[in-house]
Amino acid sequence: MIKPFVTPIVSKVDRIKKFDTEKNGPYRVEVDLTPRLVAYFEVSIFQRDKSQEPLIKSENDNLLGQVTRPPDNVDHIFVHESDCVAVGISSEHFCTSNKMPGWDLHSYGYHGDDGGIFHASGEMIRNFGPAFGVGDTIGCGIDYTRQSVFFTLNGHFLGYAFQEIDLTSKFFPTVGIDSNCPFQCNFGESPFVFDLKPFSDKYLHVVKGLLFDNVA
Repeated sequence: MIKPFVTPIVSKVDRIKKFDTEKNGPYRVEVDLTPRLVAYFEVSIFQRDKSQEPLIKSENDNLLGQVTRPPDNVDHIFVHESDCVAVGISSEHFCTSNKMPGWDLHSYGYHGDDGGIFHASGEMIRNFGPAFGVGDTIGCGIDYTRQSVFFTLNGHFLGYAFQEIDLTSKFFPTVGIDSNCPFQCNFGESPFVFDLKPFSDKYLHVVKGLLFDNVA
């Protein structure tokens, strides 16, 4: 089994107020440094804002190199028939070009367009959870004690999607994008939507055993 590891996770952020009338004060940040056997990250998907998208240069732009934003009546250029964001993990052998996580042997994924889980194939293994998209936060974690991968949605634990995985290889957070919607990954630099502490604490006896059993 992998040895317990420390991943700094911001667990709480609030303002320090010296007086009740004070509106803004310095921030106080609490960081969890507890050794754990669970690795976790989250992905939040946001509404697309066309005003912030880069301009596209076309053949009709003038000789001064000016570019124009396509008019609203050609919005079909940007809109996918079925947007999909896929969240999961992959090894260093995963091909990041034209593949979603779960479409080969080196990755595992939970897909937002159909709520299915994928591994080793472009065909869905089974329906796992709800479909997800704009406004949702999806979490993905590796439970090294159970050698399993789990997912969360908007702070709710969805269960273990993949079990009895060979975790001797290094795995990396992976997000597949077939969408124009922006997204943000959180690796612990701000509080997670899902409360990871109770989930990790249930393995504290295992962590302590691995850390202290060999201490003379």
